Amino acid sequence: MGNEERQYLEKALRTIEVWIPGALEQWMPEYEKDRTLYRVDNNGGYVSVIFSIRENGLRRPVQLVFEGNTVIADCAAYLLSMSELKDSKVCAVLEDESDWLYWETEILKAETGREETAEMLVYTNAYTTKAYRRQGLFRRMISSMESFAVQSKESVSLYSVISLDPDIACYGPDKIDVPYIYSMKDEPARLLNAQIIKKVGFEPLKLETDEPVEDGSILWFAVRKATYITYQEVFDYV
Repeated sequence: MGNEERQYLEKALRTIEVWIPGALEQWMPEYEKDRTLYRVDNNGGYVSVIFSIRENGLRRPVQLVFEGNTVIADCAAYLLSMSELKDSKVCAVLEDESDWLYWETEILKAETGREETAEMLVYTNAYTTKAYRRQGLFRRMISSMESFAVQSKESVSLYSVISLDPDIACYGPDKIDVPYIYSMKDEPARLLNAQIIKKVGFEPLKLETDEPVEDGSILWFAVRKATYITYQEVFDYV
């Protein structure tokens, strides 16, 4: 682990200690042993840090993008196997965390059908600071999360699902310290998110309900399937 990698990995772990006290002390020893559990990339002056933690007994990749000491974009997801998706106890844990995760897993069950070996990224949040938008940061985050998720696979289908409700900043200049109340005034943001997500290869979808949802939330989602194949060169030595 190089000095810059360690510096930013420690910075990222300190950042999430707001939510997970002792994250640095808990996870740094693991990263020192296993290089596949984290990734640090410097792209155009922005440093992306992805690291995998265990939460609720499940794998959870987290990504923070820094400009200096400031988090300007972030996202996180649960990384599930097909067996985990079909496990009622796992789904119950995710449902307890949020209604959004319940519907995301239900969408994945419908999308994956009879597949047995797929992997799934179930996004819990994704946010880019307003002053840094229109620079492709969201696209890069999604690409980085996917490549991180499949790094140990030679061939795999990866499904990703995300809510299109506007996310709330957890870090950085846009962070707010009061609860956000969703309403129909967010509908233009949902429709804009649907347009944006299409450009990243997702398919937007709106859930059908028997009764109207007054605040408009937990209806708009998007799903993406990508197939990753790692080609290995074979050399014949004569």
